[in-house]
Amino acid sequence: MKPKCCLKNEIEKPICVCSYEELFSILGKKWVVLILRIIHIFGSSGYNEIFNKISGITPKAFGDKLRILENSGLIERKVVSEQPLRTEYSLSFEGEKLLASLGPFFDEVLKL
Repeated sequence: MKPKCCLKNEIEKPICVCSYEELFSILGKKWVVLILRIIHIFGSSGYNEIFNKISGITPKAFGDKLRILENSGLIERKVVSEQPLRTEYSLSFEGEKLLASLGPFFDEVLKL
């Protein structure tokens, strides 16, 4: 029995789309693509540096989205100093690959 996330193509071989469903469920959340794009453009950045570039997001929503992105492996969180505590967020290798593939999409959207 094949998993329900698998589809059949023309040759009747199953194609698993679970990872695509998971990726789209993450990217479909409000603010996620914007946060990824900011980290991509400005590089490794602290919490407040990213947060202050987004108007309209609450601190709770922002923290939730950072956790989702970190748990999904698209961004990495690194503590850069203990006193005062300072963390930086950067794109992971998987996040870099994703943003590179979404680059043409962003280019087209920005032309509108």
